[in-house]
Amino acid sequence: MATKRDYYDVLDVAKSATAEEIKKAYRQK
Repeated sequence: MATKRDYYDVLDVAKSATAEEIKKAYRQK
């Protein structure tokens, strides 16, 4: 299990994801 946790890993989105994609992923959690 990776100890490095950033928003991209936690939300399972690409580093190149747009703010909209990140918000969408966040709401689905």
